[in-house]
Amino acid sequence: MKPLGEKYWICDAHCHMGNYNVFYIPFEGDPDSMIHAMDRCGVAVAVCSHHLAIGPETMLGNRLVGDAVEKYPHRLRAWLAVNPHRPAEAEEIIRTFGDHPGFVGAKLHPDLLEARADCDGFRPAWEWCEEHQKPLLSHTWEESKWDDPGMFVALTGRYPHVPILIGHSGGTYRGHVQTIALAKQHPNFYLDLTNSLPYLQRIPRMVKAVGAERVVYGSDMPFLSLPSGIGSVLWADIEESEKRLIFGENARRLFRL
Repeated sequence: MKPLGEKYWICDAHCHMGNYNVFYIPFEGDPDSMIHAMDRCGVAVAVCSHHLAIGPETMLGNRLVGDAVEKYPHRLRAWLAVNPHRPAEAEEIIRTFGDHPGFVGAKLHPDLLEARADCDGFRPAWEWCEEHQKPLLSHTWEESKWDDPGMFVALTGRYPHVPILIGHSGGTYRGHVQTIALAKQHPNFYLDLTNSLPYLQRIPRMVKAVGAERVVYGSDMPFLSLPSGIGSVLWADIEESEKRLIFGENARRLFRL
């Protein structure tokens, strides 16, 4: 049997980097440890946001993830993040990192920052993605007042050239149902597989509803198991060609890898 990395080109589109102080995670989130895990699991490229960048030290976090991309230019890419409560800093981050080739899109974490995904503070990230036709990944959760999936419907019209990765696809089972229904209506919605609450037939249902071209693999490493996430796609009841799209070909297109 071929090693997984020889059978599929895998891009992990939803990763985190660095220490995290909210709860314990049993995996080191430094770049070297991430590369080691990727090598063991056959992952070619990972797209990461730094915990500092989606939390208390946005400028430093973007700088650290940018440094990691420069250290591993063939293995890592970065999500650019802004803090919506610091508008001047957000503009400076766009000026500093917006032309860096390693930053392939923007990452929002509205729940963590307690700011609505459609608030003015996040506008620099949305506008940067719209101008350069880059994807945007946002954490979402069903019925969250900060990032319920339904909140992104109006944003699809405001930023029509931004592929929107609906992080965790709404999180819960009901969130998945909601997100799938919205994705059927809005072609720039992409379903993110990263989830701590998976259920049977989740991936086949997504593929049947919107096509494998709009389902994107992500692990949420280091929070969730990289092998487990890969296995959910590997053993899904879908075609081999659809697995290849989900594992990496969609990401190759979205991130221009």
